Amino acid sequence: MPELGGRVLSLKLADYEFLFMNAALAGKRFTPEEHQGDGSLVSWKNYGGEKTWPAPQGWDGPHQWPGPPDPVLDSGMYSAEPSQSGTRVSLSMSSPPDARSGLRITRRLTLASQSDHIQVDLSFENIAERPVRWSIWDVMQINCAAPDGTLNDRMWMYIPTQSDPPYHVLYGEANDTQWQPGIVPGVLGVHYLGHVGKIGVASRAGWLAVVDQAAERALAVRFKVEPDAEYPDGGASVECWTESPGAPSPVLIQSPGYLLEAEVLGPLRVLQPGEHSHLALEWVLAEGRGHVQQVTNSEIEFQKLE
Repeated sequence: MPELGGRVLSLKLADYEFLFMNAALAGKRFTPEEHQGDGSLVSWKNYGGEKTWPAPQGWDGPHQWPGPPDPVLDSGMYSAEPSQSGTRVSLSMSSPPDARSGLRITRRLTLASQSDHIQVDLSFENIAERPVRWSIWDVMQINCAAPDGTLNDRMWMYIPTQSDPPYHVLYGEANDTQWQPGIVPGVLGVHYLGHVGKIGVASRAGWLAVVDQAAERALAVRFKVEPDAEYPDGGASVECWTESPGAPSPVLIQSPGYLLEAEVLGPLRVLQPGEHSHLALEWVLAEGRGHVQQVTNSEIEFQKLE
């Protein structure tokens, strides 16, 4: 959806949909002023899907991105350019120039025929006349509703981590039972229960995975981590946000559904005018059930459930 902030709104393996889509906003369009609203999270027109933002997020000054909502990078009209080379097809989507962040975001997705791997190449360009410093932040909203529309408590996310502590809380309760370190050795499990919360993980293995244990469908994201680079939010290369309608929250949100966010962050980069930064992701779709213990170049490795 280039016209909705360059989002991907649907990602299926056979007839199984991985991404959350906000049915209440289907087919609806808004002006930039309506997208921005009063600038609060309640004003955000959350269509769902997968998109790319600048990090760190915050409201303390120009070094932080005060969104969503954001009428340019999150919901602006991106340009779109399809291309094909042999059995590989690509779509490149570029944002309008954003004066607030000094960025233009470009997202290129490539899919080969008969492949269950999708290449996602992300780049930031400094279009301002000043240096800017940002991390590329990719946010994927995963559908955590059961087929009958209720909460699917068989949804899990897996993040490899060897740090101590294995995660840090960015929002919500520190002892939330959703966060389950060592679900398999060296892997943090997130058992989706619909609580409102967020954690950051200084993960260095370069992968995360989401599994619907009921449907036996899995999605992994592979990426490169630079061990000596600086990452935002206390060194996080992976973050997870969870929410659901009516769940208690210290800050007012209006959740559109049962969802978790699987988020990948790149290193913080200082870009001079005209310079670019890049982050490459690979999405791997698979059938499978069990706790994920490893993601390799070719497959997702599961540990059988008891």
